[in-house]
Amino acid sequence: MTIIEQLDVEIKNATKELNESLKTQTLLREKLKSNNKKLQEILEQLKAIEAYLEDSNELVFKLKQENLRLKLTCDEWMKRAVNLQLEVLSARVASKE
Repeated sequence: MTIIEQLDVEIKNATKELNESLKTQTLLREKLKSNNKKLQEILEQLKAIEAYLEDSNELVFKLKQENLRLKLTCDEWMKRAVNLQLEVLSARVASKE
């Protein structure tokens, strides 16, 4: 085989390897685009979840405040009820005397 024929074979082999490399790069580029698209979708979902959690946290905070207010009101009513019971008992004791 002459040097020209050897070079021709080497060029063909190099061209074949280059084409395979280009195909691989194209496939990888398409996969990267697909993955970027999926990541963008996930990012949008995470943003929606974050907004939902912020709303939920705000609602939980408001409910805790309302619960505390109701507890304080309940405590106040319990004090009144105990005082009234004491007054009733005192009145009964006084009426029996």
